[in-house]
Amino acid sequence: MTKRIGHSLGWLFAAAILAVGPSVAVGDSTPAQSAGSGGGGGNGGCNDNSPPSSSWGNGWWGRDNQGAYWNGWGDGNGSFNGNASDSSGCGNAQSSMARRASRKGKVARVMVAVKRLNGSKCQHLFSGGRLSTLGSCSGTHWLRATGAASWRYDIPAELPKGNYQLQRVAIDAAGNHERQHRMHLSIR
Repeated sequence: MTKRIGHSLGWLFAAAILAVGPSVAVGDSTPAQSAGSGGGGGNGGCNDNSPPSSSWGNGWWGRDNQGAYWNGWGDGNGSFNGNASDSSGCGNAQSSMARRASRKGKVARVMVAVKRLNGSKCQHLFSGGRLSTLGSCSGTHWLRATGAASWRYDIPAELPKGNYQLQRVAIDAAGNHERQHRMHLSIR
């Protein structure tokens, strides 16, 4: 009887190892997709936990005594752009400066969002250049910009005059997200 129980326990143990083994071995190598969350990790012992950084470009927007405004709508189309970099890469505080520079990170993508503001309500821009119906300002409809280190987003349809909020966030190859940046401006 004891042999039979031991034999049965052995089979149960083997089945448990087979059931758990594949999920442990595969893991999840996809970086987090939500903007604002940190990522981390990397390949080959790299432990990149530093986010990239980005900036707005010049020429597509201006500022006067009425505030910031969006240029470039004379032809019915508009665009905005900027730059992004990931200077920290896989280096860490203990690395030498030269070693950290040689292990520079890579910006994987830049995500942008456009909201037309109307009091406490908003319209969100979709990829075809269409604005959503007027609704809640909560939530963000992210769109992928073209390029990474030098990025651009083209809007194929003319947007109506009004006040807008633009958002951007750069994401590096390790899945680290920078803090979201916002710009308020108007189309006149």
